[in-house]
Amino acid sequence: MTDLYKHQQTGIARIVSQPWLWLGDEMGLGKTRQAIDGAQRLFELGIIRSVIVLAPASVFRAVWFDLEMGQIAEYLRVRSIVREFRIRGRVWESDPGLPEMYGRPLQWIVGNYEYIRRPEHLQRLIPYAGASTMLILDESLAVKNPGSETAQAVWKLRRRCGRVLELNGTEGGGDTPDDLFYQAKMMDPSILNCPTFAQFRARYAVMGGYCKLREVKEVVDGRVVLTKKRIPVQVDHYVNLDDLWQRLAPYYLRRTKAECLDLPPKIPAVPIEVPLSAKTWKLYKQMREDSVAYLESGVATAQQAGVRALRLLQLTCGFVGGIERYDTEGGDETKTQRVSTEKLDALVEWVKSQGPEPRFVVWSRFRADAIAAFEALSPMFPGRVGLIIGGQTRQVREAALALLNPRSATPGAAGIVGTVRSGAFGLDLQTADRVLYLSNDDSHVYRTQSEDRTHRSGQTKPVHYWDLIAVGPEGQKTLDHAVVARLKRKKDVAALGVLEWLAAIREE
Repeated sequence: MTDLYKHQQTGIARIVSQPWLWLGDEMGLGKTRQAIDGAQRLFELGIIRSVIVLAPASVFRAVWFDLEMGQIAEYLRVRSIVREFRIRGRVWESDPGLPEMYGRPLQWIVGNYEYIRRPEHLQRLIPYAGASTMLILDESLAVKNPGSETAQAVWKLRRRCGRVLELNGTEGGGDTPDDLFYQAKMMDPSILNCPTFAQFRARYAVMGGYCKLREVKEVVDGRVVLTKKRIPVQVDHYVNLDDLWQRLAPYYLRRTKAECLDLPPKIPAVPIEVPLSAKTWKLYKQMREDSVAYLESGVATAQQAGVRALRLLQLTCGFVGGIERYDTEGGDETKTQRVSTEKLDALVEWVKSQGPEPRFVVWSRFRADAIAAFEALSPMFPGRVGLIIGGQTRQVREAALALLNPRSATPGAAGIVGTVRSGAFGLDLQTADRVLYLSNDDSHVYRTQSEDRTHRSGQTKPVHYWDLIAVGPEGQKTLDHAVVARLKRKKDVAALGVLEWLAAIREE
């Protein structure tokens, strides 16, 4: 077990001294270790007897629960029983040689947000919660939406727990100030003193733009009547943000890697332009201008601006189809049609240029794209390239992660190909120092998180980044340019309105 850094010692002290805390350290500073050590110190002091950990489904096993790679097992110093909260959850106990406090071990219950949002599952978890329970919300952005089933389920659980610790290293806490409301309320409603999201919006946001027709109560001639009015539902801009952060400041602890660690630098992303063939460019222009691409096996259409943008981004990656929603990782790859291989060919050439034993991570927005990239790279390094996508078995995923995790990696060439939504959070891939983006996700949060899977405590080399950006046969810009530019400005692409999407499509 490595020694604690000074910033980690400070973080643990804050965890012990405050019943609720938001630990917002930049990715790679060891938030998970601080949480584990803080929980054990609280147990030694007799303040808590159990810990409930909730994390995204993509990381809760590998980062928290797993006996071989998980961090609970790595940093335990007191007797513990660790339970995986699933229908047939596994259980493991720590080394009997560890000290046991108060005649009983520390109880850990590790689950994921997606599982507990079902009422019947939540009811099974609630009996574990009590005044002597610490609730750890890893990647607390999962509860940012007040109306979501996940947020409502976690709130019911949080009200029964004596302490809560949120872990979220995204700068600013999320994409917009709206994301702060429920994360603050999850610690304690008194922090912002805004019982409802509507009250939060009234204090910190000026509404405008798109409106919805809604019924509102009005007093007319002394009588309360219902009238229909157009109510703005989009935020025009935010106000009073100084007040918002002053209220959060006593409960929010954030440090950056530059402040705490002497790490090699992150080399800013280098764009690699990939010319599309005349055939692919023709399909791209058809979709851009007419919302239709005439394929050999049929017709691909996209009438809505967001879906049209999605189809254009797919075409820059050489395929189309398989996804109907912009905010998902991918759909069924069997429903996609491969139309070209320009980016895949560029990827193979890039890997060849990285030396005889490269250690790399390749991220993609699309599931079908990640699978195609994995299939293209696997023959180059047999058994040394892993795939991280949704829907995998635990064994397949953990075998892939082991290739680049510092606790299990072996010398030689190795790489992982994955979708950003499946791998951006919680993973430790620090033995790689080369990161390439085949295509970018819609959120700067996922971009930032995925970059720091490699640039983190323990990294000994500068980490280099590349973006594959499709261009027309004569260098014409594509939507790839607009997405990368917006992410560099930390603007969440998924939040764009219809007119903004159309502008982005046309600004090539």
